[in-house]
Amino acid sequence: MSTSFNFNDEEDEDEFVSDALRTSFENKDAILFVIECSDRMNTVEENGKTALQIAFQCVQNTLLNKTYSSPTDLVGVLLFNTDKAKNTSDHSHIYVLQDLSEPSVPNIAEAEAFATGERDVKAEFGFSREEYPYGNVFWACSDLFANSPRTGTKRLFLITSEDDPHHDNDGLRRSALQRAKDLWELGIRIELFGLSLGKHTFTEKLFYSQVMDHEDATGDEYALTDPSHPIRGAQVKLSELLTFVRRKEVKKRSEFTIPFHLAKGFTIGIRGYSMVMQARKTMTRKLAQTFRVSPEDESGSGAGAGGEGPSTSRGSGATSTGELKEIESVTTYICSDTNQILMPQDIKHVFQYGGENVIFSKEEMKDLQYFGDAQLLLQGFKHRSVVKPYYNVTHSHFIYPDEQQYEGSTRTFTALLRAALRKDMVGIAVLNKRVNAMPRLVALVPQQEELDEDGAQIRPPGFAVIILPFANDIRPTPVDSTPQAPDVLTDAMKDLTAGIWIKGQYDPMAYPNPVLQRYYAGLQALALDKDLSEVEGAIQDRTIPDYEMIEQRVGEKIKMYNSIMVDLDLQEREPETKRKMPPSSAGGEGSAKRLRGEGDKSIEDLHKDGQLNKCTLPELKGWLNEKGVKPVGRKADIIAQVESVLGK
Repeated sequence: MSTSFNFNDEEDEDEFVSDALRTSFENKDAILFVIECSDRMNTVEENGKTALQIAFQCVQNTLLNKTYSSPTDLVGVLLFNTDKAKNTSDHSHIYVLQDLSEPSVPNIAEAEAFATGERDVKAEFGFSREEYPYGNVFWACSDLFANSPRTGTKRLFLITSEDDPHHDNDGLRRSALQRAKDLWELGIRIELFGLSLGKHTFTEKLFYSQVMDHEDATGDEYALTDPSHPIRGAQVKLSELLTFVRRKEVKKRSEFTIPFHLAKGFTIGIRGYSMVMQARKTMTRKLAQTFRVSPEDESGSGAGAGGEGPSTSRGSGATSTGELKEIESVTTYICSDTNQILMPQDIKHVFQYGGENVIFSKEEMKDLQYFGDAQLLLQGFKHRSVVKPYYNVTHSHFIYPDEQQYEGSTRTFTALLRAALRKDMVGIAVLNKRVNAMPRLVALVPQQEELDEDGAQIRPPGFAVIILPFANDIRPTPVDSTPQAPDVLTDAMKDLTAGIWIKGQYDPMAYPNPVLQRYYAGLQALALDKDLSEVEGAIQDRTIPDYEMIEQRVGEKIKMYNSIMVDLDLQEREPETKRKMPPSSAGGEGSAKRLRGEGDKSIEDLHKDGQLNKCTLPELKGWLNEKGVKPVGRKADIIAQVESVLGK
């Protein structure tokens, strides 16, 4: 006998999530857009827009996405190389357009105005032609992050076409590099978007390679990423700027940080990530509307709490304003017998076992859910072919070395990854993400780094962690013989599918969810006071097939396939003859024999033997109809009707 307990109760599991994991997900993400203002950035390109307009379109997109997905994250905008100046340190040619703050309707509207050309950057702020310390830009960025609320990740999105500032001034150049290094040491990461505009080609090696090397350089041959690409994706085409910003907009926060035990006494640190997550609608917040009633309102006739909006007229022409305050949900448990409020220590967990109530306290439940410390324990290696595709029973994870836990983790992890790729092997390990989580057997599938033609990373290097099923999670699939299509039909289908085959791999980024798009379009229209049709016009449902393209490529082949199907169907129908229905008879016994066969018993005989359940439902209904009784209900009800008729 075996008994299974459900240790995956989400309500209980959340109570024991580690403080480090909770803090990692509760911290805010801060993004500061740093945009160069120059004549080159303001030149109209082939698409009819300037680089500055595209940059502000990136700001607007980021603000909208943050509004939906992470409304507490911070976004700011800093312009440099302007005539006007506005910053806390009074640096010249640096203008802070938007402080680091949560996304708001005014900020979104302002970014949209610059993106559409309704407002002009040059007309409002001007472009500077004189040289100034470029390091002051990084200094101003540091001040903005220092004055912002506590954040988990701090990133600087630098959009510029100037690849060699201070090329003839070594003093200012060294100062700028030092300021950039200071940002790295403060935990502020620089994401560079170098634009090649017109005849100018952005060359990151002139200056920014020295800036960006602070993060990726490891100083040895065991770098996890390709050292020949120190700043992958730094050079960006203007047409792809929005796509690149969207890729880097979401910060990949680790789901778990645990030790990886390769052998006894041999441990490295790793971080686990969920690479793909389902996009969902933002959760609504419950707010209460309260009203502040003035003395004039109280003296009015029938004044009281309530109202139909934020501002309601009451009394003799006086008004009272309404405030929206978030509601705090509190759960209280009450004893059903005594109606007394129960404290947490009064509540027990009960399981039914053999008709008895087995009671567990909260501490005992924690002990039941403890399977050891959070860790990844390597068991051995198997050939890659052993791990079948159908073993992937749930979403996978991805692990990457964590140098902060154990020094040398990156070097060891890289050596293991290269050896697994070279020998085409996968690791078998036991994963315990948290102290209260159920341990699972996993396959560590090595994954090599992939870059696109522009040097941007498509797939990171590391191990994909595939959750393996237990023995009782897999059931044998019964294989039944199925009718085989004739060769002429198979060949026609092969020819048809070859014509509509889509080259390349499926890219989920190319197919936005149309339901979410429409939902967010409605929110955007209401928040920005726009007509819904204006916002919906930008929505493209890419899940709808391109029927015109299908008709052009395989229209004739579809008609040919349908004609073959019709011909085969007619050939099968020709030898068939119409079946004659048995003639009806007034005698119940005779008709029952014809339905069941001459050698079978009648319904009356089956009733005497107590075997009416052997009759089919059409036989029972036909017998009742012949007796003038309308059959009602299911088979058991109809059998009861037959027994009632025969009993009379």
